[in-house]
Amino acid sequence: MGEQEKAAPRRRDSERRRREILEAAAEIVVTRGPSALTHRAIAAHAGIPLGTITRHFPSIDALRETALETVGTENEAELDVVQRELTNHPDPAARLAELMHEDHLDIRQAHASIAMITAAVHDDRLRSLARRWSERLTEILTAHCDPESARAMARYVDGALVETVLSDGPPSTATMTRALRALMSPSPAEGE
Repeated sequence: MGEQEKAAPRRRDSERRRREILEAAAEIVVTRGPSALTHRAIAAHAGIPLGTITRHFPSIDALRETALETVGTENEAELDVVQRELTNHPDPAARLAELMHEDHLDIRQAHASIAMITAAVHDDRLRSLARRWSERLTEILTAHCDPESARAMARYVDGALVETVLSDGPPSTATMTRALRALMSPSPAEGE
């Protein structure tokens, strides 16, 4: 067996291990919060020897950031759906409310989004990662309203997410629709 033949299986195994570590780390971040992420917790969750984890990720900070980037990628995929669904929709506020209600019903996804936000509160390096979702949602919404209204709508969606996680579920679709329609409507100019 040549050197190249030996290297390929090791590389695939190494890539598989790295992926397993990241999946376990992302799951811990989502279910228990970013502060619960340790090499030992990942080893226990994934059933992988501790030395394997530290060999792939010697820094827990780098591992946390990479795990949160994985969670962020999941969130960005959701925004692709939002953008497609709102394009040419006759009532973008109502459709956004439906999509966000469905999204917030997925408690794992809701916790993932909150994990991104809470990690960014304590780590300046993660702020841009955490803000990407709101910034992209704002961009998507500017196709349907003015930029100020789009920002307000994105902030409302973030607030509804917090309410979802802290209470027994998301606001109703009707409640979200009313709020989003009100935010989407341009406010009268001062002095009118």
